[in-house]
Amino acid sequence: MANEDFTTYTEVDPNSRISVTASRITFTGLTIDESAYVYKDYGASYFSGAHESLLTFRASAQSAAGGWLIWALTNDVDDWQGLIDANKTIVGVMLNAGGADRHIGLTGLNAGNQVGALPGYVYTFDTTYYLKVVIDPAVGANGTIYLYIYSNAARTTLLNTQSYALSAALAGDYRYIFGIMSRNFTAGFTVSGYVEDLSFTLASTPTVTNQAVTAISGTTATGNSNITSLGFPDPTAHGVCWKTYAAFVADGLEPTTSDSKTDEGAVAATGAFTTPMTGLIAGIKYRLRAYATNIQGTGYSNAVEFTADKGTVSPDPDTQPLLRVSGIRRTFFAGSGGKSTYQTVLTLGGMSTLFISPISEREERSVVTPTPLPSGTDYSETAFVRWKINNDIADITRVFGFIPDYRKWLEWRRKGGGL
Repeated sequence: MANEDFTTYTEVDPNSRISVTASRITFTGLTIDESAYVYKDYGASYFSGAHESLLTFRASAQSAAGGWLIWALTNDVDDWQGLIDANKTIVGVMLNAGGADRHIGLTGLNAGNQVGALPGYVYTFDTTYYLKVVIDPAVGANGTIYLYIYSNAARTTLLNTQSYALSAALAGDYRYIFGIMSRNFTAGFTVSGYVEDLSFTLASTPTVTNQAVTAISGTTATGNSNITSLGFPDPTAHGVCWKTYAAFVADGLEPTTSDSKTDEGAVAATGAFTTPMTGLIAGIKYRLRAYATNIQGTGYSNAVEFTADKGTVSPDPDTQPLLRVSGIRRTFFAGSGGKSTYQTVLTLGGMSTLFISPISEREERSVVTPTPLPSGTDYSETAFVRWKINNDIADITRVFGFIPDYRKWLEWRRKGGGL
């Protein structure tokens, strides 16, 4: 996030106690009883929802009194006392005092009534402090505001944490941000120091991109995506979502987290991620997008398409052509309602066996009337010719699948076959 340019802020400083550069607001002998402040108007409801501000603070002197704000969000331009008197709402960080101690405290006004975590953290003169202010709408009924005080610029050494629950009014949208604000009440107290390197991050959705799907099988595949921006605050869920291509064509809607999805959980860093998909159907084409979700919303990537693997066919008709078919046997079963069913067993070139039962239901005569076989053990060719004459060609074909020659008929007869 880029630092604010304080030269673009409006300065109200009737007694010339404030000086401003691009990165720093310096206040020298700023009294508590004057109306002085530095602010910027970002427009109505600009500061809405989740928020994070970073700033650096250092003081060389402060009287035994409190009432200067070194950071604030408001919807009104005035000093601290003016906001109290007008029953206004504000959230801010205040320089406070208690006895011999000087404090940095998280405070606010709810319709003119002061709230917060005062007195706050006891700070030391001529020491630099690195502050982070966070508004998290997801914590509590209306959200919670936090103040983190660190001793180093990387904000890895935490000195103090303060927070308070926001009311519905305090959780509202804000227009103005302040870099310094005096109270304008009670004479005789001063403060000297500076605020610098103010930056802030507004609530935003994450951004993600998509790459080709890999490791595709009949029922599983791997999504490959990249979180290019976390948004603010960090995502609480990320993964990929998908739907069939046919469904996409039918409704014209890209896949969302309401469709099939994976969820890899919260994430705190940008970068590539992979995620396994399950429950696919072999041969079906899918459309997929990556996603990442935070409290601000869900960011989606570009869409990619893939087809679940159909598997392999043996023999492969392109590389292993079927040269011969042998061992065909059909068995006829008389059915009811004038229908008949066939069961077929095919031995394909010795490479595989397919069992299809039943293969069809056809409108046929439900009973085939048998014709008497030749008497005794007459297996002669004459008997074969007589058998063919006495039986309907269609009936013979249904049994054999073809018109048998004498050899096939003889084999069938010796096994006790008959129509």
